[in-house]
Amino acid sequence: MRRLFYRVVGPPPGKGAPAVEQLRWVRRILVRWATPLMISACILLIVIGGLVIPAIVFAALQAWSVVSLSMRIRREDDSRA
Repeated sequence: MRRLFYRVVGPPPGKGAPAVEQLRWVRRILVRWATPLMISACILLIVIGGLVIPAIVFAALQAWSVVSLSMRIRREDDSRA
């Protein structure tokens, strides 16, 4: 499972890597791993359980996490420049 995970997301940054590189790796985890899983879970909630509102809430939380992490990365890049 670890090999599949690293194949999808890429290897983690080294211990001495700047914070922005670590944040980018976390964003890759969110976008390449967690988002497809969340989409699948939301579809299952809607199709099997008919739970539309919780699916919308979970999707909104996932989108917010990606957006807020991207904004934090942008702030880190701006402060380094």
